[in-house]
Amino acid sequence: MSLRGGCGLLLKSKLRERGEVAEYVRTRGVKDETAITWRVGYAPAEWEALSKHLVAKGFSKDDIVEAGFALSQSAKPGDI
Repeated sequence: MSLRGGCGLLLKSKLRERGEVAEYVRTRGVKDETAITWRVGYAPAEWEALSKHLVAKGFSKDDIVEAGFALSQSAKPGDI
């Protein structure tokens, strides 16, 4: 699986989990087959959701940053 594929899996699964979001997409005129064709998904409002998902799928943090799906952070939480 590629990094883009891993990203797509997360977004697609999050759309399925959030029924109200999927319904909103339908009310905007997007048919289910169109959503499937265009790989419509939902990005959760969580800062590290994608990074954690991709690491769990076996991708390295360096590869995720290099692909542009995350930024490298040198400060630890609480650092100024």
